Amino acid sequence: MLWYIIVTALTVSIDSFFCGFSLSLKGGKKSVIILTIFLTVLLMCAAANYAAAVLQNALTDVTAECGGAILVIVGVYNLVKPEGEVKPANTFKAALLTGFAVGLDGAAANLSLSLMGMNGFYVPLIIALCHAL
Repeated sequence: MLWYIIVTALTVSIDSFFCGFSLSLKGGKKSVIILTIFLTVLLMCAAANYAAAVLQNALTDVTAECGGAILVIVGVYNLVKPEGEVKPANTFKAALLTGFAVGLDGAAANLSLSLMGMNGFYVPLIIALCHAL
């Protein structure tokens, strides 16, 4: 079971690796970037773990279909949105936004693992550590 959690955490953290790598190329402090991404992902995964414990009996197939529809709408919006001018941001703000963006998939993976019965305190920690790598 632990092996399954580690493989899932590594799988959802691949995008975090490339985002953190691109942020470090801009010349920011690597420790600030890594710590910010780690803490953001850890908090999001812990919140997903808690939500799964609270909502485990309330989630149904209709909820899953609504979640899938939301993902499709967000994906289509991202494909058709107009390109804007990118403004340079400071390192902490960029790392915080990156941590939130890559933490969403970690939180979703944590939520699904928690609903499958793997809801220990170590699941958010493993996912956040893999994102910090």
